[in-house]
Amino acid sequence: MPWLVFFLSLLCCSALEITEALRVVGTWKSDDRPVQILAKFGFQQVDPLDAEHTRGFVYGNVSSRSDSGARGVLVIVPRTHIAAFLDESAQKQHSSSCGALLQNMSLLAFDAKCFPKGKGDVMRWIPCAQGKLCAEEDTPEKVIAGSQMTLRIEEPSVPQYWYVVLVACYLDDQCVWKPSVDEVIVQYDLWLTNGSPLMRYLNPFGHQFSFEEQNSAEMYILFLVLYLILAFCQWRSVTMCSQATTLPRHQLLNAVIALKVTEDDKDSQGILIARLVGETARLLSICLLCLLLVLLSCGWSFSTDSELSTYFPTLILWALLTVAHFVLFFMNFVSYLASFNEILFNILGKTHLE
Repeated sequence: MPWLVFFLSLLCCSALEITEALRVVGTWKSDDRPVQILAKFGFQQVDPLDAEHTRGFVYGNVSSRSDSGARGVLVIVPRTHIAAFLDESAQKQHSSSCGALLQNMSLLAFDAKCFPKGKGDVMRWIPCAQGKLCAEEDTPEKVIAGSQMTLRIEEPSVPQYWYVVLVACYLDDQCVWKPSVDEVIVQYDLWLTNGSPLMRYLNPFGHQFSFEEQNSAEMYILFLVLYLILAFCQWRSVTMCSQATTLPRHQLLNAVIALKVTEDDKDSQGILIARLVGETARLLSICLLCLLLVLLSCGWSFSTDSELSTYFPTLILWALLTVAHFVLFFMNFVSYLASFNEILFNILGKTHLE
């Protein structure tokens, strides 16, 4: 039963892959993108009985191979303040918009010199010295081992989406936001979790996910058990029949399910090619499901060994529509590739919960 083996392999890969926390790795050059949105993550509401260990954590390394002296800032922006960073006109006029971009963060963030009344641990000056802690980390024991910085996000009332943003701005001696004069080049490797990564007693199926995806691993495990039961029943049914081969229609059903699992599988670093492959698999699974429904409506039955060649005109029409669907998808994908981050987060910001 090759389709069964293929299907179970996909499930095992999915179970291993989705246990990673959200991780973003890459290089930022401020001359290319003065404002760079790296990630979006939903931090959960803190447990008042264990607030220290149930906060949101952003930790990792943000350094540069060269010491040019140029400075930028890494900020963790709540969804209520992200609109300014998604404004294309503000980004194009970056040289005169640092104050407008970061005015709300000035009220939220803490800085020992300029914002001593700020209560949010949401800002770090970048790049940090290579091999050393960031300058703001004045309590080394609170920094996650192997990291240059650790930020703690506290949501006392309701879960909320936060964005990791790199901005080519700095504060001058008068605590006024100014654009970075020289190019800022940063290599970043950041992790985002719900809850302290050091607390092993926390639910691994919860703190590794953005709040809207928590408990999804339990659902995958439950469906894995159900599919194993169904697979065993199917195996018994086939072995007890005179025809000991898997029928084409069953292979088609398994293919649809396998493609759906492939689409649901997530990579921890958000690699663009993985996103493209996942979206392609999703579209193909939808097209195959539509084909299955059309064939069933035309009289194709699971209980009889009918030939697909009988429905040749239907298959031709479906193939033409599917090809057109994929051509339009790839044209659309290429058209917005240059501004992928802004469009992606703008769409997600409008469709997710407040």
